[in-house]
Amino acid sequence: MSNFGFSDALKLKGQAAIALIGLGHGAVHWVYMVFTVLTPWIKQSFGLSYTEVGSLHAIFHIASFAANAGSGVLVDITGKRVLFQVVAVLAGGIAILVCGLADGFLLLGSMMAIIGASNNLWHPAALAFLSQEFPENKGYALSVHSVGASLGDILAPLFAVSLFVGVLQLSWQFAAMISSAPVFLVGLAILIILLPKDLTGPAGDAKRGMSGREYLSGLATLLKNKPILGLSLMAAFRTSALFCIFFALPLYLVDVLGLSVETQGLAMAMMQIGGFVTGPLAGTWSDKIGRRPIVMGGLSAITIIIIGLTFVGNPAVFVVGITVLGFALYAIRPVTQAWMMDLAPKEHGASAASVMFAMQSGWTPVVVLLSGVIADEFGLLAVFYLIAASMLCANIVAYFLPGEKSEKKATS
Repeated sequence: MSNFGFSDALKLKGQAAIALIGLGHGAVHWVYMVFTVLTPWIKQSFGLSYTEVGSLHAIFHIASFAANAGSGVLVDITGKRVLFQVVAVLAGGIAILVCGLADGFLLLGSMMAIIGASNNLWHPAALAFLSQEFPENKGYALSVHSVGASLGDILAPLFAVSLFVGVLQLSWQFAAMISSAPVFLVGLAILIILLPKDLTGPAGDAKRGMSGREYLSGLATLLKNKPILGLSLMAAFRTSALFCIFFALPLYLVDVLGLSVETQGLAMAMMQIGGFVTGPLAGTWSDKIGRRPIVMGGLSAITIIIIGLTFVGNPAVFVVGITVLGFALYAIRPVTQAWMMDLAPKEHGASAASVMFAMQSGWTPVVVLLSGVIADEFGLLAVFYLIAASMLCANIVAYFLPGEKSEKKATS
């Protein structure tokens, strides 16, 4: 562990704040993952096609894109990094609660829009908060943030599907409503414990807010920064592949492999465990050796594993395969985010995150909707070829990103 610098990072002051932000990230991911793992039963309940299920996921990303347009601006100008995180968490809790009360596609779609908006409201505020409060340990802080997401992604299928729908035999509607409770608890904890930091401002020499003119000037600089745009494009291909997995995998496990309710939840959780383990190691290690080698290695491994899964028909082997996939898939998430924070000026951290998430949420709905059409026409297995192609594109873009020395020169 010492070779990764992990033991030194654990001595860092402010661990409680890092952990609480990680839990908030987990709550945001929990909400989306609860909906995702319940989609086989939502599909059956409303008689939806794969294209219609894909369109619900697309609505999530379209709303993310719309919210992203203003979230980074508001965070950077107001400096209210914690307040926006609280709003994001509580809005997601309300949305998943109402999903359980939905009587048709229209209300489901509306709640997916709120979940999508809350998701992108969270990220610019949280990434700016952590990078400004812990400027010398961004990789570690963002890896804990990523671990929180993995925790939410792991627990959501275990509780919402394996326990609530499987063991307790509850309806998917009731499972969705119960799942809102921990989200509200985390939101209130962030409100009570961390909101005072919005009054004191970030640590170090980073400013708490800025004027509109300062913001626009800095944003124009960001949009001219080729490494930032290149990294955002790479992240867009990677994220679109990830959310295609979220669309296809729960349905594939039930509709094609025929797994039981309890086993489907366990299989989805197993994929997320990899991120829980590798996220902090990869993020902390990237503080020592740089971001690029870890991202390149992770993307290459993901592409190979995805292609390999298309040849696997045995359910047990497939579950093992997606578990291995999770190790690579989630290792690069905090590293990519830390890389972006390295490239961005301190006072424009939220806006840099918004540039990255705008490109992700702008491209992903197209790919996810296409996944639904492909699944209806050619079957769910064909979606995995689209996922592999998207990861291959991410590999190509990452290959042409500048090395560490070039990055520093580009931002100086």
